[in-house]
Amino acid sequence: MYINKNNNFYHGIMFHHFHDNKVHKKSQGSITRDQFFRLIKFIGRNNILDSDDFFFRLKYKKLKSTDVCLTFDDGIKSQFDVALPVLEDLKIKSFFFIYSSIFEDKPDFLEVYRYFRSNFYINVDSFYKDFFKILGKDLSFFFKKNLAIIKLKKLKHPFYSLNDIKFRLVRDLFLNEKEYKKIMLKMFEEKNFIPRKYYSSIFFNRQELYALKEMGHSIGLHSHTHPTLIESLNFQRQYLLFILNNSL
Repeated sequence: MYINKNNNFYHGIMFHHFHDNKVHKKSQGSITRDQFFRLIKFIGRNNILDSDDFFFRLKYKKLKSTDVCLTFDDGIKSQFDVALPVLEDLKIKSFFFIYSSIFEDKPDFLEVYRYFRSNFYINVDSFYKDFFKILGKDLSFFFKKNLAIIKLKKLKHPFYSLNDIKFRLVRDLFLNEKEYKKIMLKMFEEKNFIPRKYYSSIFFNRQELYALKEMGHSIGLHSHTHPTLIESLNFQRQYLLFILNNSL
């Protein structure tokens, strides 16, 4: 997390997904409770600031180069079930950045799509195979045209497979939002997947959000609907997301 020219070093470590192979299945990039604990040990518990202390030091330009905070994005239930007990055991207070449409029972489907491909397919490549089959397009020219982008993404993100990168390019550049959603809904139908039935397994509920606040963690805004590429939206669209959030 790059702060500003007065503090030109990285201060934050961001987390998304955790798994316990019980309620929360292992998925791309997810880690276990023990792996999370070992990461904290590697960072050094003494280097990790509580969120309010971190914010104070940032505001008054008192951050040291070794000061770190932990942040958690998207209101994902596995964070509450798997990561939070570790934070509480070690007495670490962190930032949780939530997108607020979750609490209108109309969440953006970014995490729903991830849950679907992780829980309703043997592996992610079998999901990609079905996705491209339903898309039914010859993408050879598209991938050739974007070869430089593919190579750069692979260089910057070596943990992504070639299929991961191609899927994201098609989702974000080749298709518009409506076209992508149409394909995913078709895949839901074929697997008899009803998203609403799984919201409680994917997201925090209001009571859990209140509990985080009572425990002393800091709650921040991560937009209202979490568009995949929020930076591509114009100012008016981004401002509307802010207004929607603050009207809740």
